[in-house]
Amino acid sequence: MQPTPEPSADFLAEFVTKARNMAAIVTSIAKEEEVIAYLLGLGAQKKVSGESCLVAAAGLMPHNFQAMAEACQQKGIRCINSGLRAYQDSLDIGISMADFGIAETGTLVLSCPQEDHRLISMICDYHICIVRAQNMCRDSFAAARQLAKFTHATPNYTAFITGPSRTADIERVLTIGVHGPLELHILILEEN
Repeated sequence: MQPTPEPSADFLAEFVTKARNMAAIVTSIAKEEEVIAYLLGLGAQKKVSGESCLVAAAGLMPHNFQAMAEACQQKGIRCINSGLRAYQDSLDIGISMADFGIAETGTLVLSCPQEDHRLISMICDYHICIVRAQNMCRDSFAAARQLAKFTHATPNYTAFITGPSRTADIERVLTIGVHGPLELHILILEEN
């Protein structure tokens, strides 16, 4: 079976369907600037805004983080991008950037060599993850080629994220958000 090397609308649609099937909330955005509006809207919707709200945004480009921090500050929201371990009990919303997505499973793949990058996907109540539409792989075969690029850097930690955190007890009762985020919000960035 040969993987399809080039992204297409077909497997972008497949990614969206599969991710939603795994309880992810998927939204397309045209420009990076829309992330800030999405973040502030989510904070207001979940009633995690104001001085008590803490947003973590590690791994973003410095200019993107600066714009986000300024917008958050205007709303009285604290926004940090380092030292997340010290805030692990109080992080409300985390924002990260995926390296690519896998359409056949609706999975996000993040290379997370820094601890702060890893913590965002594990300890925030709400995880917003941005993935560029052009960085979508059709299947695991195509993903393997992308993953090979990560093996040259050490040490490395690669996260595969498919939906929000879920677990089941011995009685097989599914529970969401016990060992990680309650919700996964995927923003598909259409801009090149």
